[in-house]
Amino acid sequence: MIQIRRIKFKDGEWMLGVGKIAFTWVFAKDYEKALSIYFEILKIKNYKDLATVYTNIGVCYFHLKQLKKAEHYYQLGIDHSVIIEKANNNSNLAILYLDNSEVDKAERTMSKLDLKKLSN
Repeated sequence: MIQIRRIKFKDGEWMLGVGKIAFTWVFAKDYEKALSIYFEILKIKNYKDLATVYTNIGVCYFHLKQLKKAEHYYQLGIDHSVIIEKANNNSNLAILYLDNSEVDKAERTMSKLDLKKLSN
């Protein structure tokens, strides 16, 4: 298990660094290591960017071919997102459905987007 030292710098900058470390493990395709860091981040009270953490957990599970878990975390990412993030997270979920030959689900997912809100 990876230990995260909880040292506070300015306005939560330290968590940004930990998130980047986790993403580096995603880039290196060590999804288990990335997941352990993301789950440690989730233990932090009042963490402000849950949408990104949940989405990145979904990405890890997608690459590990654990599609039900990926779907669950993509949905959590959407639930915690602001409008522009919702577009990105819905796209991730639609890709998961397409990869699993669930075209109808992918279309329903993308149809939930209000493109007028995105252009403002």
